[in-house]
Amino acid sequence: MAYQRLPILYAAADPTANSDDVNGFNVGAHWNNTTTKEHWICIDDSTAAAVWARLGTIFYAAADPTANDDIDIGAFPGAVWINTASNATFVCVDNTNGAAIWTTTMTTTVYDADGDGIVDKAENVDDGAGNASTAAQVKGAVTNSHVQGTDQGLDTGGPSAVTAANAKDAVEKKHNDINEQAATTDTPVGASDYASIYDASGATEKKILLDNLAKGKRTIFLTAAGGVPTTTAGCAGPAQQELETNDVMVTTLDFADDASEYAMWQIALPDRYDGGTITAQFYWTVPNANAGEVRWEISGRAYANSDALDQVMGSYVGVTDTCLEVVNDLHISAVTAAITLAGSPAAGELVMIKVYRDHDHADDDYGYDAQLLMVKLEFGISKWSD
Repeated sequence: MAYQRLPILYAAADPTANSDDVNGFNVGAHWNNTTTKEHWICIDDSTAAAVWARLGTIFYAAADPTANDDIDIGAFPGAVWINTASNATFVCVDNTNGAAIWTTTMTTTVYDADGDGIVDKAENVDDGAGNASTAAQVKGAVTNSHVQGTDQGLDTGGPSAVTAANAKDAVEKKHNDINEQAATTDTPVGASDYASIYDASGATEKKILLDNLAKGKRTIFLTAAGGVPTTTAGCAGPAQQELETNDVMVTTLDFADDASEYAMWQIALPDRYDGGTITAQFYWTVPNANAGEVRWEISGRAYANSDALDQVMGSYVGVTDTCLEVVNDLHISAVTAAITLAGSPAAGELVMIKVYRDHDHADDDYGYDAQLLMVKLEFGISKWSD
């Protein structure tokens, strides 16, 4: 038996139709592009009409590919990467150095029912046309039948062949369909239970602790009816009046224009309160249509168990609002800057809030009572529920 030694060429470019028998290449010869790391094999050595096929590459690793799994490791568009730990399969769509892009083609979920380390079954995958195949069949089809650069039909062993795109969409649909998740009636635990979210910035799904998902702002309203004028320099009220046209009942705390007058509220912030600063917004009205501005000021203090109640409030934070010059129109001020409660603010503690109209402030020049309807407090929360 005679054997022929076939050439292997290393070059910085791909083979062409002129890489033929005249130039020493025969069917079965190999060509390595040292720039792209792509590997080619000659399948027709006809003079000036040679045909070369680019060989596919499959990488196996116990982790997902990254942007650094690029041209330097021999990856090229169409290369396949199989995560041997999760059975996830990826296809390279861009092998740029340091910025490679790999697209997930499927995710399989496997089960070890008896804990013996052997996979007992794999989820079925529906391609959207009623053609169910196991995840293992899809994996085998992609591994064995995928052709680089094409969307080839995959014979998964199921009732009929599906395209690679169909298989990818089917697995993603299976993965994302909430109806496929196990139902539970357990009470969520914010510190240990997770929710699934879509991260738009990274275009990927992620999990997040319920406590972190819940972080944000919550609101408490302090009504005029719930406020108490201080004995020393207190405002007037709470006063009720009926608006004459539609018999609407309004309760106000009335703050004079010629003296600094005060009112207080006592509340307990919920167990979700994060212990940070708060902000305030004032809802008020006027009995006179004259022009002018009103300066509102607010402060507070938090009290823990066994704290003395008779202690100084925190620093006042103010906001100026302009009269709309219409009697009994609702005025809503801007939100104050951050208010730091005195004491050691914490979830569940008693909080005293003190409000006054600062008639000595340069902004305050409305010459009549400012009638406070309510104060909106906003505070941060740190966990899922109380």
